[in-house]
Amino acid sequence: MSSHVILAVAAVALYVAVVLIKRLVRRRSGPRSGAIDDLAAWADGQARADAKQHYQIDLDGSDESVRLVEDILGKISALAHDSQGRLKEGMSGMAMMYGMYIGECIRRNHGGTWGVDHEAGGPKSYPFRHRSDSFPTAWAYRRIVNGAEDNVWMKDRILVIEDRPE
Repeated sequence: MSSHVILAVAAVALYVAVVLIKRLVRRRSGPRSGAIDDLAAWADGQARADAKQHYQIDLDGSDESVRLVEDILGKISALAHDSQGRLKEGMSGMAMMYGMYIGECIRRNHGGTWGVDHEAGGPKSYPFRHRSDSFPTAWAYRRIVNGAEDNVWMKDRILVIEDRPE
């Protein structure tokens, strides 16, 4: 066998070994794996794009950006109902997108993990676990449906208040 062939086989074997090691490391790197995390990351990106496109707001993932989401949800809420008072189509999707953005802000800045189902919230209630279970997607939905009385900024602050240094 020529040295070129041996070298090519060795290079391929090394490449395969590196790929397999990277996959193994990714699997062991903690709770950021799986479909729910992919969904949360996608929704986070969609919320950022929607905020930029429709409201000229740059959401940066900071704690303070949740206050901006509160303002955006207020604008969405003002337009969320038709002339008969029924909720317009697409509001659940908006709530999911912005609620997951809020949860991702908390996760990045304070820790926590996503779930899919919850014994109290039910199937596909997307609980967020940070010291206790909360439901940022439901927060966003209620903000859209009920208005300012369901302020997501205040709920966010209450959830992470213990994380702040004294």
